[in-house]
Amino acid sequence: MGWTICRDRLDCPVPEFLRRSFTFERPGKVQDVIDLALVGSVWYAAIRVRSADPAEGRLYITPTNFTAGVVILTRGSRRAGFGWKAIGEDEGPCEGNCPAPILRLLSPLAASGSQRRAWATAWRDRCEASLGATALSPTLL
Repeated sequence: MGWTICRDRLDCPVPEFLRRSFTFERPGKVQDVIDLALVGSVWYAAIRVRSADPAEGRLYITPTNFTAGVVILTRGSRRAGFGWKAIGEDEGPCEGNCPAPILRLLSPLAASGSQRRAWATAWRDRCEASLGATALSPTLL
């Protein structure tokens, strides 16, 4: 849950860097960024995960093929010292201004009584509530 800092200059714009960083394929798991939006200084992502391990997606109705919300905090610049910290919706992120296009992509949550589900539900509810209350307009990328 810490920060990852790059000492070298980024070789591409931040949105492309984030897409590359959160997209991968390995045996039993494929993950890719479906959508990414910048609201203020916070990035929001819808990340699709296809996993052979149903335990990985137990928070969702379809645990082997789901789309999760992720908050990505960034700091520094592309020139040097760029850093990021990703916080999954089920980790209770404080930032709650996720735009509607991202929220609409997220998979339904399973009906479980887990703390992680409660955090994800609370985050989604805060984001929905902020949609009508905020003057920030997202920059969809």
